[in-house]
Amino acid sequence: ESHAFGWDVERRAQVWKRPLALTAAALSHDGRYAAVATRGSRAIEILDQETGDVRATLNTPNEEVQRCLCWSPAGHRLLYGLDDGHLALAEVDVTALAPGSVTDLTGPSVIFQTGRLSAVRAVSFARDGSLVVAGTADGSVYAWQLPARRGG
Repeated sequence: ESHAFGWDVERRAQVWKRPLALTAAALSHDGRYAAVATRGSRAIEILDQETGDVRATLNTPNEEVQRCLCWSPAGHRLLYGLDDGHLALAEVDVTALAPGSVTDLTGPSVIFQTGRLSAVRAVSFARDGSLVVAGTADGSVYAWQLPARRGG
């Protein structure tokens, strides 16, 4: 059985452990949250790094496995790549998550197609969050200019 662990680096100690069959994980830039995708689930969970508790669930409409995840520099968007060559961009405002609650988030607001049916294996944002890039299993790299974020 696979597990995800939370660690306190300064103390070099495990803080939490959860049974998860991870396919992808990404840490928010402030280190407070981890986005995790698991085998057999269409949802991406947002975990609190201090406790390992689920703080939000992003229910994706995709049947394909999420293979890579990346937070935007500001922490308001989550980009994920799929086995079918698609990328999805979801609005995920971690600053709006209430302590001790689980928030259901809507699915992706923007979906990109790489032009091939090669699995997306890597995704990243430009430092200013205006551009995303993706690398696919066949060695191709794609870039897209993003639409402006709603509400600023």
